[in-house]
Amino acid sequence: MIAVIDKSVFLMIQQYKFSTTIPMVFGQLFVIYRKKMKLTQKDLAEALGVGVANVSKIESGDTVISVEQLLIISLLFKERSSNLFIKFENALKILDEMAGKTEEAVRA
Repeated sequence: MIAVIDKSVFLMIQQYKFSTTIPMVFGQLFVIYRKKMKLTQKDLAEALGVGVANVSKIESGDTVISVEQLLIISLLFKERSSNLFIKFENALKILDEMAGKTEEAVRA
């Protein structure tokens, strides 16, 4: 049986259009941390043992990182990996708020 969704869920789906991916959100989080730590993509690439092009793909959300890479990144950023997930959750809350504002504008 197909579930019936209400208008707010439909509007939220329209807002996201499934274009914002988990790797994209993590990638932007990594950019913020990298710049805060005054690190270059080359610095991050060397720590991860990958090329600069791969770091660019990680930051843009075009590739998924491994658990091992997440642990290396968290050590480099001097942040517990669990705290990175909390920051990720906060980013999702912002996306939810943005969707809510879009929904309010549509209703107005």
